[in-house]
Amino acid sequence: MCKHANITSLLHIISHHSTDYLITILDDFTDNKIRENIMSDLIVNTTDANFDQDVLQADVPVLVDFWATWCGPCKAIAPILEDLASEYEGKVKIVKVDVDNNPQAASRFGIRNIPTLFVFKDGEKVDSVMGLQPKGELAKVLDKHL
Repeated sequence: MCKHANITSLLHIISHHSTDYLITILDDFTDNKIRENIMSDLIVNTTDANFDQDVLQADVPVLVDFWATWCGPCKAIAPILEDLASEYEGKVKIVKVDVDNNPQAASRFGIRNIPTLFVFKDGEKVDSVMGLQPKGELAKVLDKHL
């Protein structure tokens, strides 16, 4: 994965979505006041070694965020995931996988672009979302699997 994925992701978002959609994403981002890279206690950072335990063996649906520290859209979605972790506490587990530090997990699931988010339920991948999405869209995806 190269650092040009940031630009590619942003260009894709801009060229394929309406102005209202982009405003929703920006509102979500700015409403969270662009928090520092501090993650909630409700979000699990997993590794190649712990992925199966943290994700596949979970007793609730799991939203997995494949991301990297250099990825702009990944940073933009982080506060949204923190909000979702709080709102869905006990119903959904939010897990992050840094693809640079955990290449086996990224390779195992064919991650080519980030952010990529997968929903796992009962050890199986049941849904996926590519790129930066507004909070409401991610909530709809999660609600389908509760």
